[in-house]
Amino acid sequence: MSVSALMLAACLGSTAADAPVEEPPPLEPSHNFLLAGLETIFVDVGILAFNNAATRQGFAQVSLDTIASHFDGRRPWFFDTDYFFTNQFGHPYQGSLSFTAARSAGFGFWLSSLAPFMSSLGWELFCEVDPPSVNDQLSTTLGGIFLGEVLHRTALMFLERGGDTPSIWRHLAAFLIEPAGEINRGLFNHELDARDVDANPPFFGVAQAGVTAASFVRDYNSDVVTRTGPQFSVNFELVYGLPGDPTWRYSIPFSHFDLTGSVTLPNPTRGSFFIRGLLVGAPFGAGPRRLKGLAGLYGIYDFAGLGFARVSTTAVGPGGSAQLRLSENVYLQGTVVLAAIGYGTMGRLDGTDPTQRDYHVGPGVQGMLEARLIYDQVGMIRATVRNYFVFGAYVPPSGFENVAYLNVSLLVRLFGDLGAALEADLAHRQSLFADASYAQASIGVTFRVMLSYMGTDFGIVEPLRR
Repeated sequence: MSVSALMLAACLGSTAADAPVEEPPPLEPSHNFLLAGLETIFVDVGILAFNNAATRQGFAQVSLDTIASHFDGRRPWFFDTDYFFTNQFGHPYQGSLSFTAARSAGFGFWLSSLAPFMSSLGWELFCEVDPPSVNDQLSTTLGGIFLGEVLHRTALMFLERGGDTPSIWRHLAAFLIEPAGEINRGLFNHELDARDVDANPPFFGVAQAGVTAASFVRDYNSDVVTRTGPQFSVNFELVYGLPGDPTWRYSIPFSHFDLTGSVTLPNPTRGSFFIRGLLVGAPFGAGPRRLKGLAGLYGIYDFAGLGFARVSTTAVGPGGSAQLRLSENVYLQGTVVLAAIGYGTMGRLDGTDPTQRDYHVGPGVQGMLEARLIYDQVGMIRATVRNYFVFGAYVPPSGFENVAYLNVSLLVRLFGDLGAALEADLAHRQSLFADASYAQASIGVTFRVMLSYMGTDFGIVEPLRR
């Protein structure tokens, strides 16, 4: 994630031109089914070969008999109990590799979505000794689609901001963001680009580095307070396709998305990211109106370690973002999303024994509410609250998890694109298990001081000065 933060810092700048968007001229698509298929297979076979030859993992020692057992009923589909990081990030990232392979081979968003599904199905049936996993199929597909489209668009934007001949460093960064995409663009000189991603997206970005001054966690069961810090922290945020911008089309999924992430290290090293992308929707408040924004159906993929709890969900639900101009230089922005969780995992952060079910896996609901008060060119106050509720319905133990997470920050411009930020996090976990010894209630508080590199207008849509 720190690499992503540095790449984001390099590409920040002005957002979008004022001229209305014109429809691009029709161009014949150049889909390459063979390339997409081969690269999707290569993702599975490459990972299998590495685990078989290098790490000698037991799950990778496949044979004709283990493959047959996935079809004859000896090893039927089930919900696995693998490690949290493997299930909730490793599989979605594997899915994103297949998705971007198809995306950069000329396919649109929806057709490319078949690639992580087929890749995951092939992996579960042919590349593992273990029985096929329902939750891996879900997380690889849904997480891979949402993460993959974010990586695809970010890589294209990064290259685009390098002009007609991007530097070798921008190409290297694009490869780190989207390996298959950069390979395909290099081999075919952009001839396979799907041409459905408009140029020059209006965006706002922030890259931050600083110190987590202190972090406190209180376990209400034992009444023990644990303190960590100071630690090094990196944060980043990219708002792509600013909501309600009159120069932008929201015609295909993820024409607008919000990516927020952080890494804190060392001892312990923890990371989080939150992805929210518009699947279908429309802007409102065109012209000189004081209120403008965007509303529709959103896809969500969250992965977070919140100091004492772990949360990961894939969800879909309605929501919207709006901006109200209060005065010539003061703006109020807000976002609200309420989503249904199809597959969520929540529980204790430091559980390492997969036989000890110290977390819940199942469906649920989540909500997000954010408010930003912006003084143009000066600073921004932001408060974001997220709440997750998951039932332990898919695998034992039964019960539920509820995690609430509040982030409050003050970001002030110092000079140019440099600024300083103060942040505070408050997180609360309440859980219920059939075995009461696992039930837990905890609260955590974290304070950070950050140096920021940001865009010029804090994500204001159509500021008055334009």
